[in-house]
Amino acid sequence: MKRMIFLMMIMALLCGAFAAGDAAAAESAAAVTGTVISVDDRFGDVTVSVTPGDLEAAGIHADDVVTVSINGREMDMPVVTSLDGLEWGNLACQISGNNVVLVCYSASFALASGISVLDELDQQVLNERAAQPATVTISLKDRKAYQGGQGLRLGTLAMLNLNAPQLRAFLDTMTIAAFYAQAKQAEEISEDFVRIISRSIQDVIYYDSTSEMLLALEDGLIDGIALNESVADYVTAFNDRLIKVREFPQAPEDPDSAESFLYNLSQNDFAFMLMEENAGLCGEINAVLADMRAEGTLAELVRKYISEADPQSLNPVEITRFDGAQTIRVAVTGDLPPMDYIREDGTPAGFSTAVLAEIGKRMERNIELVQTANIGRTMALSSGQVDAVFWTRCRNYLNETLRKDPSEVKFETAGGQDTRVVERLFRFIQGKANQFSPEGVAEGDHPAGTIISDAYYSDPYVFLIRRPDGDSD
Repeated sequence: MKRMIFLMMIMALLCGAFAAGDAAAAESAAAVTGTVISVDDRFGDVTVSVTPGDLEAAGIHADDVVTVSINGREMDMPVVTSLDGLEWGNLACQISGNNVVLVCYSASFALASGISVLDELDQQVLNERAAQPATVTISLKDRKAYQGGQGLRLGTLAMLNLNAPQLRAFLDTMTIAAFYAQAKQAEEISEDFVRIISRSIQDVIYYDSTSEMLLALEDGLIDGIALNESVADYVTAFNDRLIKVREFPQAPEDPDSAESFLYNLSQNDFAFMLMEENAGLCGEINAVLADMRAEGTLAELVRKYISEADPQSLNPVEITRFDGAQTIRVAVTGDLPPMDYIREDGTPAGFSTAVLAEIGKRMERNIELVQTANIGRTMALSSGQVDAVFWTRCRNYLNETLRKDPSEVKFETAGGQDTRVVERLFRFIQGKANQFSPEGVAEGDHPAGTIISDAYYSDPYVFLIRRPDGDSD
């Protein structure tokens, strides 16, 4: 398989993107020191003077996690006898016959470790650098902590309509965002992000409620959950045992910037889903949403119910009643604060509910909220029990973003970073555009015979993971 330079550079910056698991730290600081003796001129694997016997004498064995220090860079990786179970870009200290070889699976350890220069064609320079022996220290970090390539078990709500390939593409986009942020020296890549990105997705488990999914996360039944950021912020305000992982940039001012490209890919739209025969009602809702957006009403509702809302007190939403008016029945879960929520006293609350109340007031229609389980929303809609449901991932505005050519995007980096590598990264994510664009996945996001309204709110996906034992803010 051809080694991909953009993945090499991701690892050069993530340097240590291996999740070691929750094993206890080694009691002693066992370590062994040697030098680089050769570099594979095709794959960039680095053979060191340390032997398997040296590792054993230092108390380092297969399935341990070690810290490799080379050229001033420290990288955590497992000790393995086989590369089976490793994912693209995972680092490993491989016991191979009578040799110890440092590898970056499907990429180049030489580039990741800084032995070589940033030029995929200049193998002569790579070997010249290796001819000047670099000191390598291999230190025991965690005994038997390697999980053998065990993949992530990610939970998500049924209403978010995410499958494993889409979550994988989202993680790839997070990787690029993190790479670009560090290339601009804007921020450091978080260890929490490394814990997520360094493992493949083994399974996606769908939950019918936020509370059920959070309980599974805390009980260790899953490794992380994918949520919209506003919901994640609400959850972490009450639970300091969970960490929000977000590597996307904030909303950029320049629409042609690389940050804008990444930001748009991160967004997830909230909208309404209706049956095709209700196209007239959908058109009316779109017209009202356009007015609310132009007048600043949507922005004011965002401020009141999301950005400046007190998580400790989700205020009820008053829904105006009109005598003799038509009723629009809308399915809500009541379990996605601060978006839509049913309080203990039975009154509705939340941003989406407030948007719906404003739509009903402007259309002079009665709004009836029908609390429905996530998994039962589409059945309620298709059977005529409700006229509309809250829905996500319409993302129509992303078409233009995904069609951009990297030459049209402003790649601004600091510290002499080669912009060609950034462009390769962006081409990589464009190659996965079918995981994001309406043409690629939207048809599978909602049932046949349904239509989606314009979006009334956009929010990025983030991940929630458990805080490691002993960690504190």
